[in-house]
Amino acid sequence: MNYQFNAHGVDLGYRYRAGAIVPDGTPEPVPVRDPQLYYEPTTWPGAHLPHCWLDGQGRRISTLDLVT
Repeated sequence: MNYQFNAHGVDLGYRYRAGAIVPDGTPEPVPVRDPQLYYEPTTWPGAHLPHCWLDGQGRRISTLDLVT
């Protein structure tokens, strides 16, 4: 049942390994838990950018909006 309804890693944990990616020279992070069930936020090149809200200059903006 977990893989049908609770697999956040499948939705958010994907990583692009080729294409328009500029590697930063660091090794790819190794998942500690099952990467299909658990999403581990990372800023490693090719990974989905983690979301958070930033406040500044009188407005609130998402980290995802900064890169779109």
